[in-house]
Amino acid sequence: MAAAPAGGSVTVGDGEYWALPARYPAKSPYGGLNQIWGPAITWSPTTDMHWVGAFWRDLNTADGVYNWAKLESGNSANSYSLKQLETAGRTALIWTALGTVDNAGKWLAPQWVLDKCAAAGKPVKVINRVTDAGPKPWGLALWEECPRAEVKRFITQMFGRYRGDARVKYAYATTFNDGEFWMPADVYRDAESKGLTPEILRTYAKDVIDSWVAALGVQKVVWTHGGTWDLPGSAGSAETDWVNNYALRTLGTQLREGNGESVSANLSQPGIGQDLVVVRPAPIGAQPSQSHHYLTAKTVHEMGRAGMSFYGNEFEIAKLAGVFGNYEYYRMAVLNMLRKGHNWAVFPHELRTGTNDAAHPQFAVLRDYFRQSAGYPVDKSPDAWAALHMFYDGCYNGTRRYHNYEKFLVQRDVEPGGRTIVTQQHTWAPDQYGFCKVGEGGSTQPAVTYFARRTDHASGNDYIYFDVDNRFSPATDRAFRIAVTYYDTGTARWNLQYSTTAAAVVATPAVTNTNSGALKTAIFTLTDASLRAALPGAMDFRIHNGGSADVAVRSVRVIRGGA
Repeated sequence: MAAAPAGGSVTVGDGEYWALPARYPAKSPYGGLNQIWGPAITWSPTTDMHWVGAFWRDLNTADGVYNWAKLESGNSANSYSLKQLETAGRTALIWTALGTVDNAGKWLAPQWVLDKCAAAGKPVKVINRVTDAGPKPWGLALWEECPRAEVKRFITQMFGRYRGDARVKYAYATTFNDGEFWMPADVYRDAESKGLTPEILRTYAKDVIDSWVAALGVQKVVWTHGGTWDLPGSAGSAETDWVNNYALRTLGTQLREGNGESVSANLSQPGIGQDLVVVRPAPIGAQPSQSHHYLTAKTVHEMGRAGMSFYGNEFEIAKLAGVFGNYEYYRMAVLNMLRKGHNWAVFPHELRTGTNDAAHPQFAVLRDYFRQSAGYPVDKSPDAWAALHMFYDGCYNGTRRYHNYEKFLVQRDVEPGGRTIVTQQHTWAPDQYGFCKVGEGGSTQPAVTYFARRTDHASGNDYIYFDVDNRFSPATDRAFRIAVTYYDTGTARWNLQYSTTAAAVVATPAVTNTNSGALKTAIFTLTDASLRAALPGAMDFRIHNGGSADVAVRSVRVIRGGA
């Protein structure tokens, strides 16, 4: 299919391009950055929603006594008050911890609850964790009848007054402590030995969720688990899956995850529309023992019972997030959150102050890109993008391989002439967080990511094909900027080819590689595009290597509306 004469224009710059046109606000109207435990960094310029909360023991100081003043007017180095936030025009996310221990080993639950239950002949059992020094208290068996009743009463009585309070945007539905609906295997086994069963766990979690929904309404309640929790032994996940489905799909709560630092966690969560799709045709060089998958996800507006307004993640531990010494991993993690549909995230303390931005501009740029672009519905999104890579780790002997991060734009191999080869191999350190570590879980080799795809002129594959989500680019839209980030290797003279209303294939002016080895971005400005699936494979546009040498592409973005 020959291309018509050149259309559009092209400019080339250094590095990868993550900017958006000035018409889009710095903070997405559909999401942003929030803050939880840890130094509040008072009025951080990049924090949009703030934590308000305290331990159960501090909010429910005596039987029937509730310390609303601690939330409404008290503040500390680690939290704000609702009064402060109201004055500043900000909103709050409530988070309280219930039944574990603080750093000093003191119960987070009020002592009066333990005394009341003991006096009723129902002492609350202590659940232990395993340590090198022997068993240590992990938490309390709040699922038992007496403490469970107090948990339910605390939630409804303490927080019910904020149901119509505009200052309180969301609240985490805490079940055990400050984290997910989950406990370590050794903790569960100890709890099991003291009477916990999967059914008791299910009914306890249901009671907690119902109490939060009764207090605040389902739109403000954030459930804290979306993936599968396989209980130890043969217990399976039927009861825990039921809990997640009840919260997210029956009631329609919001959702929070707490593992944004890991790029390999929760790759498949069908309950919220995140799944794996087999790569077809099989990649060049694929072995029979390997599995190859694309990662798919719904937007936050398509998740749950009738869409969500909050799908958050925590990405706050700097070392695990790659801040500041591991940009490539940090980039993968940020883009992974965006492609999954997260519209709120907690970034590391080091990136919330702004004081490190000048020294580490790449990190600041992606933080700001998340804040600016997160959560848009597809028909209003400023851009669509695809990061062209493949990664695997040492688990399963490196046979499970995952291709691309994609948001409203997909890259697919098309036959004939459009098969790609992964390139720009990066071998991670043996103990790289987010992958199986060498020596653990049967892993014998470090994780690997190939950070680009290239054409393969030697086998007659001179194209890389792309398809834009039809909801992003209606047939009437004509103006787009397409940013192609590539490695300036070799001397290919390549271009972008797209469709107009008059021609199935139009070529842009060419970009000539200079073999500098640098990472560059070519931005093609189109004013006459018609992304109408007119190319082979029903694709919308393609990159052509020029027919004599190969081009290696790291990422592609389609920016709505031109400049």
